[in-house]
Amino acid sequence: MALGLLAMLFWGYQMWWLRRPTRASATSRFSAPVGRGSLRQLSQPVLFLIVVLTAAIGWVIPILGLSLLAFLVADQIWIRIRQRQPRQQPPAATEADDQVLVRQE
Repeated sequence: MALGLLAMLFWGYQMWWLRRPTRASATSRFSAPVGRGSLRQLSQPVLFLIVVLTAAIGWVIPILGLSLLAFLVADQIWIRIRQRQPRQQPPAATEADDQVLVRQE
């Protein structure tokens, strides 16, 4: 079990390293990470199966289940905080910016 956990940690870090945000997407052999909310696009039977399997694994391995539950709670708190913050608008273009754009064309 410990060797399996170490292997998962190693390969997880390796996958992150290969797909990290600093890599240029044109040179990367791997696709971009899956976007937030991707699970919502799955069909209900598949989503139900994922939830049941996750709950079963969390029940069999309680430490994993508790840490997963803590992660889900922290993620929901983070989402709620981000939703309450007002979206920042980019600064409005000035007349000087318009003149620079005209000169570049």
